[in-house]
Amino acid sequence: MSTETSIYRRHAALVYAVAGPTDQSKAEEPVTPPAPVDFTRRRKASPVARLLPSTQKWLDALPRRVRPHSLCESYPRIANLIAAMWGDAEGLKAYFEELLIDRRGNRRGFTPEVANDLRALQLYRASL
Repeated sequence: MSTETSIYRRHAALVYAVAGPTDQSKAEEPVTPPAPVDFTRRRKASPVARLLPSTQKWLDALPRRVRPHSLCESYPRIANLIAAMWGDAEGLKAYFEELLIDRRGNRRGFTPEVANDLRALQLYRASL
């Protein structure tokens, strides 16, 4: 009976695999850390901190009673997202829930004016 474990390669040949000599002359030298790398250019782009023209058109098309002025002043990026999602009823419903319901337990929340704007938009969109 043979002691081989594979029909493709002989196991005995692997026993004699030996690494070459290593250079120990630099073993005592201190290792310098690599230079710091600036990753800021590789990060995801920051959201736009102003109202987009498409958001302004959406805002002008809304009835005056539901126009979210406080939201647009304090959080233009959220207003931009709501305007972009306005045609997607299910997606917008989920986004409103994400904004208004704290599931993580550590959010500060919106000011009352911004929260009222969000609720008014939520109710108006649900009525369409």
